[in-house]
Amino acid sequence: EYTLASNPLNGARVLPSLLGALADYNAGHLDSAFTTLGQLTDGYAMLVPTLPHAVRGNILWARGEFQQAMDEYQAAIRAIGTTPERKQVALLMNNLGAIQQDAGDTGAAASFNDTIKALEGGDLSALRYNLALQNLRDNNSKDAVTSLEIARTPNLLGSDTPPAAMLLALSEAYRQNGQFDQARAALEAAQRGIGTDPNSMTPETRNSARARISANAEMQQVLIDLSQSANARGPLEWELLGSDALTSQQLDAIRNNLSQTVDDTAVVGQPWTRLATAKDAAGDLVAGQVAINQAQRAQAQLRERQRWLALVELERGSVQGVRAPTNTIASIWAAIAGDRSPAGQGRAILQDLLNSQPGEGSRLWFSLPVAP
Repeated sequence: EYTLASNPLNGARVLPSLLGALADYNAGHLDSAFTTLGQLTDGYAMLVPTLPHAVRGNILWARGEFQQAMDEYQAAIRAIGTTPERKQVALLMNNLGAIQQDAGDTGAAASFNDTIKALEGGDLSALRYNLALQNLRDNNSKDAVTSLEIARTPNLLGSDTPPAAMLLALSEAYRQNGQFDQARAALEAAQRGIGTDPNSMTPETRNSARARISANAEMQQVLIDLSQSANARGPLEWELLGSDALTSQQLDAIRNNLSQTVDDTAVVGQPWTRLATAKDAAGDLVAGQVAINQAQRAQAQLRERQRWLALVELERGSVQGVRAPTNTIASIWAAIAGDRSPAGQGRAILQDLLNSQPGEGSRLWFSLPVAP
């Protein structure tokens, strides 16, 4: 609940526009919603702009315009300070922290602390979820598990069915903590919700969201398999690289599953790209930018999973001990067709990633061993 006006205003003029903008927002008509909410904020001084600022902040957040989204949320928080709904401050501060967290802004921790203060001893599922994400970034899987288990309790969540993203985060926390049975149970719960989780989205984005969640679940399955096979906790790359902790058969199975995950991730961004083109052609530039941002996020996920595939291929090459061809005919064929050994395939993937984004060299090449 939000106070709409600090003093009497012309409801016959304001309410239809405000309700229409909110309906447009829920229907995915982001351009008209964004414009109308801005006009209301600028045109009616008596209108408390908390809700318009927050909704505009959500749209900018979805577009990947983090600083502008932060500005809108900070304006919403300032506005709500003049009304009795102080309890809503916690929700707004938590969202501000989530935007900052998404942007890599160090101010996220302060916003979450402000959220805790605003709750005055209460609790918030979304806050627990965001704190857990920060725990995972800090390699603190134990606290992440605790926060996520609290976040998904029905009384706090307000539902018996946690979102798939929350369950996947819980699976990751358990995986990093070495609790593989619990990680698989959380993953299975997330997979059961894939069909219904995106139903709250607009019809034109629902299938794209479902494909993304499905690919994320596939990747989580691969990571659990890798971790359990290597008996690894925490970040997995160092356990995988050069350790020969997995057998050739284990690596082959993981490679096949990971290759399928890469293929499935590769198609996630395509509907977003098509939607962006359609929105731009229709003049819906805000919605088009949202779709472009989602396509870019899908591409970033694809690159990360391709890098994992390269690491697995390199480890397969290390375990199998495949060396470069020594006779002339084999060498000529390798030069024409490319090195088809696991190590050669791993190097090729990393080289392709480096060629497409040279700035990632330090991230990619740390894992590349000297050619045998």
